[in-house]
Order: sequence, then structure tokens, then C-alpha cells
Amino acid sequence: VEEHNGHIFKSTQYSIPTYCEYCSSLIWMMDRACVCKLRPGAVVQAVWRGVSRLTSEERTVPLVVEKLINYIEMHGLYTEGIFRKSGSTNKIKELRQGLDTDVSSMNLDDYNIHVIAGVLKQWLRDLPNPLMTFELYEEFLRAMGQPDQKEVIRGVYSVIDLLSRTHLSTLERLIFHLVRIALQEDTNRMSANALAIVFAPCILRCPDTIDPLQSVQDIGKTTA
Repeated sequence: VEEHNGHIFKSTQYSIPTYCEYCSSLIWMMDRACVCKLRPGAVVQAVWRGVSRLTSEERTVPLVVEKLINYIEMHGLYTEGIFRKSGSTNKIKELRQGLDTDVSSMNLDDYNIHVIAGVLKQWLRDLPNPLMTFELYEEFLRAMGQPDQKEVIRGVYSVIDLLSRTHLSTLERLIFHLVRIALQEDTNRMSANALAIVFAPCILRCPDTIDPLQSVQDIGKTTA
């Protein structure tokens, strides 16, 4: 039990939807979090903090994101199945704990490239509020519902403009990274569509207030 800002938190487990990285089917997994005993609906991640708490005026993208992405771009651009193939669960847990303790001193050379890619996906998935934010989830889906492709693009950009500076900067860095991955599709076998299937659940998740069945029906739009 932990007290913080007038809340009393207890450790618990809850189900989160994610996708199988091999067949792309929706599956359900358990994750650990701290839940307020006074407000059970207020779920706070136990280890990974929100994006805004990891940035500053000088650093608009969290150091852990820059460190992981930079390493993947240096050593994993041509790795077949990067972000699709899974790394060792124990190694991913070990690296997560190390980064949570001291990002700067962690030596990523000690870990397989799929472990590093796995930690990046997990970091994004574990954010209390995803990069494309719960508040704008419906707006993004509404933009995707436009009949004309130009209107879709214009609509998505208008919603992106509503993101906070830290969420926008981190999303921008991630998208540029994924573009670099997709440009090497002939070697790494990761097309833009394959990357979207992997990352959509990480950066555009539906709020808890939405019916889980609805979130399944939204998969096509969020992936697009």
C-alpha cells in the first residue's frame, strides 16, 4: 500500500487488450498496476510514468525513448521481424527494471535487439495515457470515418495538433523512427501495415469507459 497526493494505492492486476505479434489476433493479457482504494477507477502505472513527467523544456522526448530508438536505428534497421519477433521475457523485465532505475547508465549492448524493441513497445503500451491520448480517441476515429482520403489526412492532422507538446514530440519521434524501419521493408520484412498492427494498440488505445466490444470493432480504424 502506498499513499500519494491524498490517494491510497494498492497493488493489483487488470486485463489489457493486445495483439499476438505472429497472427495479429486480439488477445487479453494481465498487467500489474496500483489502484486507488478510494477511487477504484483511477489506475496509475506502478513503474512507467506519464510522458509529461519524463520531459522538460530542454528535453521534449523522454530519454528512455530516445535511448531505445537510437539504438534500434543504429543496430536493428535491417533486422528481419524487428518489432514483430519477441525477445526473452526475462530479459525484457530485467532491462525495464534497469531503465527505471537509471536510464543513462544502462548498456544496451548487453541485450538482444528484439529485447530492446520489446521494451520500447512495452513502455508505450504501459503509459497511463497513450501517446494519442484517451481524450482524443473518439476524435481520431471520427477523422478516420471521412469518405475522402484527403479529408481523412486533414482530419487526422487537425486532431494531432490538439496533442500536448510532450505527446506530440514523442509521437513525432516515434513516427520518424517507424518510417525509417518501413523504408527497409525489403530487408526487415516490416511494412507500414505490419508496423501499424503492432503499434496501434500501443499508441491509440480506447478509454476504459468504452465498451470492450466497441474497441474490437474499432481495430480497423485505429490500425489505418
